[in-house]
Amino acid sequence: MARQPFAMEGQSAEMDEQKLVTWTRPYYVELFEDIFDVGEPPHKKLVETSRTWADIPGAGIKVDVTYEGYMGEDAASEEPTYEWDSSFKEETLIAHPLWLEIAEFYEGKYDQEEKKITFSEQLDTSGSGLGSDEVSKKNPMLGLETFLSLGIVFRMNYLVEELPASLFQGIGRIEDSLPGKFPTPVGRDWMVMPPKISQTGNVYKISEERLLSPPGKWTPKVYGLIQI
Repeated sequence: MARQPFAMEGQSAEMDEQKLVTWTRPYYVELFEDIFDVGEPPHKKLVETSRTWADIPGAGIKVDVTYEGYMGEDAASEEPTYEWDSSFKEETLIAHPLWLEIAEFYEGKYDQEEKKITFSEQLDTSGSGLGSDEVSKKNPMLGLETFLSLGIVFRMNYLVEELPASLFQGIGRIEDSLPGKFPTPVGRDWMVMPPKISQTGNVYKISEERLLSPPGKWTPKVYGLIQI
């Protein structure tokens, strides 16, 4: 006669700063058909999000059931969390806000036919202030077509129990500053990107993203077309 399923020792749980709980309970079953029926949420606010199982050699099957959910009173009252994801990315020198000055100083030009940037091999340094007594020297920009630009994606994460109808209305909007008193690099601004949405138990996690402009600012006449 098969033994009845039962809860095993070794459950684990965690709650993050937004009161989102992840709770895993292990169960023992002897019959394969019980794998999908065993277990119940440890709290009415938690819902099952996954289950895994593995053989206990010669003894039966261990089933791990994971439940998730928001355990606070009102998800909208929780403080949002913020992420600042920065990196360098390559940009063409033509996009540099000082490209005209760079081209003039280092004798550069953009070849329309070749679709590339070229610089003269040597510079005339007499009276240029480049710090050399030679009449000419190797151009430090020779062979360069790109520069490293600071790129930042800023995220504001928060919870809601129902998805707001206005969630997509800000996409494409250009903003001068960030929420949460985070700084904005001088001479640049931010574009509101499409939000990312995921469901966790009984709530939705929303991540609003803002993308830092390339050197200079976003052009409203160009990017205003994507506003919803």
